Amino acid sequence: MEPVVAAALRLVARRAELMASAGEGGMAAVIGLDRDAVQRLVDGIGRPTELVVANDNAPGQVVVSGRLDALDSAEEALRAAGARRVLRLSVSGPFHSPLMAAVADELAEAFEREAWSDARVPVMSNVSAELLTDASRIRALLAEQVRSPVEWVRCVRRMVDEGVDAMVECGAGAALVGMVRRIAPDVATATVTDGPSLDATAELLGAGVTA
Repeated sequence: MEPVVAAALRLVARRAELMASAGEGGMAAVIGLDRDAVQRLVDGIGRPTELVVANDNAPGQVVVSGRLDALDSAEEALRAAGARRVLRLSVSGPFHSPLMAAVADELAEAFEREAWSDARVPVMSNVSAELLTDASRIRALLAEQVRSPVEWVRCVRRMVDEGVDAMVECGAGAALVGMVRRIAPDVATATVTDGPSLDATAELLGAGVTA
């Protein structure tokens, strides 16, 4: 096995172990309110280390994360404020919240034990919506990501500002391209789940389709 592949697998396994040990907490999707409205409600509850906005997925689709009792307190307030639905997610911890600080620190230590190289192709951090090539910055934000909000709306808008006019989701499902269509409806989207869909996507991109 190539050293880089072995290192990647070690880190993936270690991240999975740490995330599984995150402890008490959960997440809930809020449908029908924008990020600012959800943030105001979360701020009003007054438990900044125990309940946060964790994912800004798309207009009208936000995820909150925190302790279970804090989520319980928030649900009624979110519905009263106009949320169409508040759905508990089937997750094992309060991901992308300050409650993951210990996990982030241990993950950073695991990253330090591996050799890193600068990226040849810029990658975007969903912590900061930065385009990155510097290995040390990528490593730091990968650790920070487990306790920081996922800024998906900012990432998509930044990519559009950079001239991206087609986005491809690889893997089962089409959740991400669905969000992209709501954030940036003029961007062409495709999903790759198997050989035929890969061929169709290659044809789409090769033809330079932009809508």
